[in-house]
Amino acid sequence: MKICSACGQELLLSAFSKHSGHRDGLQSHCKRCKAESDRKYQAQHKEQKATYDRERRAMETDDERDRRNQRRRELYAMNSELRRASNCKWKREHPEAVVLQTQRRRARIIGAQGEFTQEDWEYIKGMFDNKCAYCGEEKPLTRDHVFALARGGLHDKFNIAPACINCNAQKHTARWPIMTRKRGVVDYYWQTMDEAIAFAASVS
Repeated sequence: MKICSACGQELLLSAFSKHSGHRDGLQSHCKRCKAESDRKYQAQHKEQKATYDRERRAMETDDERDRRNQRRRELYAMNSELRRASNCKWKREHPEAVVLQTQRRRARIIGAQGEFTQEDWEYIKGMFDNKCAYCGEEKPLTRDHVFALARGGLHDKFNIAPACINCNAQKHTARWPIMTRKRGVVDYYWQTMDEAIAFAASVS
């Protein structure tokens, strides 16, 4: 048995990862505490880690890159079922985040500029009292690009409005100014979308 220096619990030795530099050959933190500590550190140093990874990969030789990719494939194959189950569980528990990821990926593929976060979405829904920006009814909301990405619209909070499924489907890729005059979207978008509309016009 061994006491974790982080949580203070007395745990089996199997709950600790190996560490050749320690007298007992084990980490002082249990695996769970170490994983939590690593997550916090990576979140606090996200940009630094991304920069380090880019620089390290730029210096890799072809053989090193092949070995790294091979290790990743082997680890993925060994844990494919566990990873798949974990991903499915996460998606069920975080439907809003899944939608956000899907839209971010679509915007990246299209080449749309801008960034949109979950905090932005909560703010915009609050601005409309959690109602559809077009029909004004309180229904389950979807993220609608007021000026469609397919027409050069931006993927940011100044180009996204909460829309019920019906309004979002009916609007499709119609130009935003027409829909706002027809549906009565608040003046907030008229004041902030000028630049986005000019950008979209310049690339259409």
